[in-house]
Amino acid sequence: MPVTEELIAKFFMEQCSPAEAQAVAGYLNAHPAVLDKYLNVSEWNAAITHNDKTESFWEEIWQEIKLHTITQRSRRLSVLKYGIAATVVAALVVFAAAYFTRDTLIRQSQQQVVATFVHKTINNSSAKVKVVKMPDGSIIELAAGAKIAYDEPFQHNKRDILLEGEALFRVAKDKTKPFTVYSGQLATTALGTRFKVIAVPNAPETIVELFEGKVVVKQHGKAETNKRSYYLYPGDKLTYNKLKASFDLSRKQAKMAKQQQHLLVFDKVNLSDVFDQLASTYNVHIQYANDDFEKMYYIGSFDQSDSIQHILENIVKVNGLKLIRPNDNEYIITR
Repeated sequence: MPVTEELIAKFFMEQCSPAEAQAVAGYLNAHPAVLDKYLNVSEWNAAITHNDKTESFWEEIWQEIKLHTITQRSRRLSVLKYGIAATVVAALVVFAAAYFTRDTLIRQSQQQVVATFVHKTINNSSAKVKVVKMPDGSIIELAAGAKIAYDEPFQHNKRDILLEGEALFRVAKDKTKPFTVYSGQLATTALGTRFKVIAVPNAPETIVELFEGKVVVKQHGKAETNKRSYYLYPGDKLTYNKLKASFDLSRKQAKMAKQQQHLLVFDKVNLSDVFDQLASTYNVHIQYANDDFEKMYYIGSFDQSDSIQHILENIVKVNGLKLIRPNDNEYIITR
């Protein structure tokens, strides 16, 4: 690459590319007297405005130059220009070489990491259910004709699965990596659970059924017209109409509380189970941390005509908890 006066000027204005910077650094190392035309004390101490394209490169190079300048400031200007010029430029050349070598190694490392990811697709072309064990220990039962796709290993601290057809999921618990099933226009995220998704491509509906634990279902992608999140509890069934983009949620009455003449009676029921049933009964979302209420139980009864706000206020008051209501359909309970 020919080194011209324009290119050298660009170098000191930090406007050249990394490859051009390396070429100019080599040239200046061979011709240190050229520095006399471009550098003076005030310029070396001036504020630097870095080019965003190679910010870290320029930052470290100019810090190197400044360091040499400061240590030699007491010398005469001619010594500054020529005495340390060779040292500065030599250091710059060495540093530039190291920088680009490091950059190359980083890119190679990133390419190697990317290469270790394999996008896998599993089809069940048989007439029987196909059991698939995922890398995280989760179990997926694929119905006949169903297909899943995923990256192995999972990327970006997420466990994302693409589904066509019907599948039953038994999700291994991992709070640090959400497990989400994408099926057409729906995204179903498990919160440690067992659930079924039926997402046949040409069918008019997508169905999510929950058997254990808890899941949250919402629209995703360009078809997102409903920003609401639907929280499902055991026994719930959510039907999504693809043409109307509408949801229908059906719930089964939980058996944890005894119903006596319009009363909900809790007899030493785990507090987390109490919250789950109240959420199911009143069709709201009650958010809490399982670990907070693992050994807490509740004894009491409520008239089903009571508002959920009134019931939760009584429960948190008795147990010394805190209640937050972000919106009409959601409650957060903390210790």
